[in-house]
Amino acid sequence: GLVWVVACAEGKELGRSPMMLGVNPAWTPIEFRFTVPDGDCRAQSIRLLHDSRSASEQLVTGRSYHDDIRIVRIDTP
Repeated sequence: GLVWVVACAEGKELGRSPMMLGVNPAWTPIEFRFTVPDGDCRAQSIRLLHDSRSASEQLVTGRSYHDDIRIVRIDTP
């Protein structure tokens, strides 16, 4: 399946979406939270990955459409 991964530029993973599997006939919202640490993470990246765990999962065909992608800051008290 496909996953969104947010990581520090240095490589430390900060968060990962639930895996998107199979065929969804309608738009399906994907949401996940992550925290950017105060130090040693000056830049972040977000990537869409095929998260294969074995050789039999590496062959992928099809389409994936994504719309209205947003990263929203949630201030904590």
